[in-house]
Amino acid sequence: MSALSTRRSRVLAVAFLLATLFGLCVWFGSYGVAPALGAYPTEQVVGPTPDQYVGGPVTLAGPVVDTDPVTMRITYRGTEARTLTITDVETPVEPGDELRVFGTLVDEDTVAATTAFAVPPAGYLYTYVVSFVSGLWVLTRLATHWRLDAGALVRRTEPLTLDGVRTRLGVGGSNDDA
Repeated sequence: MSALSTRRSRVLAVAFLLATLFGLCVWFGSYGVAPALGAYPTEQVVGPTPDQYVGGPVTLAGPVVDTDPVTMRITYRGTEARTLTITDVETPVEPGDELRVFGTLVDEDTVAATTAFAVPPAGYLYTYVVSFVSGLWVLTRLATHWRLDAGALVRRTEPLTLDGVRTRLGVGGSNDDA
């Protein structure tokens, strides 16, 4: 008999794993700036006190304000904002693009980019639409190929058809899969 043979032990194991995952997320979120570990200063810490990070690596994100020279606006503390000049940007940018920059903070208002990429505003819309459609597809596949049976997820012997879905919703049609 294994340690996870009872329903109660499996529920406790899942609860323990979820609590551990939550704790690790909180711990990771509270992790401070540590460039040696890949946690570089972001706009949240560079924005209010840029002088502390001059000469060091930073990773910043914000919308492009102008392209000659490239300037971007970073926001921090929810409502405060600063505009920074970004040098050595090799990717084409347009005002309104979301720019992500990794580079060195040369002075309080200038970043020399090591790498940068820009996402046009339509890029986020595309991402959201594709993610929504993908989620609907997965939900549809889950609902038509699986069912809940006494608290367990059981694969249907015959996938539920559109006619079966209508029957379950009381709209009409016939269904032979329980």
